Amino acid sequence: MSSFFRILDEHKELLESKGYNEKQLNSPELNGLLAADLALELSNAVNEGLAFNDTVDFALRATAFFDSSVVLYKIHYRFDPQEESLNLRHLDIKWNGHRKRILLKTNRELPAAKSAFDDLKTEVSLSNKHPSKNCRKGRGL
Repeated sequence: MSSFFRILDEHKELLESKGYNEKQLNSPELNGLLAADLALELSNAVNEGLAFNDTVDFALRATAFFDSSVVLYKIHYRFDPQEESLNLRHLDIKWNGHRKRILLKTNRELPAAKSAFDDLKTEVSLSNKHPSKNCRKGRGL
């Protein structure tokens, strides 16, 4: 697939520009690991998608340390072999037992990593002041 490297480069640039890299996340992971995971998962999705002529979903995980807190991100993708496209589906964020899912209609809607975390912290703070508006609290990611 000739567009594989174009798709990979576009999404690596998007992740980098939104702060989803080990340096900006203050991650304990090796620099470049998230980009390498993207390349591997995309390669697997392309192979599976072409073999079965169907869309393939996959997710990347990233760990961040912001404000002395561990923040977990899970970035969900869908590869479409017919359109030769990779689209973001949603972003899951987990922090301090709270979680949030952000649905994404376009790739450009991916929020910056730190902003997404700050929004979750604000929602949790507001829900503590107004218990009827509680953020989802639970396990998983």
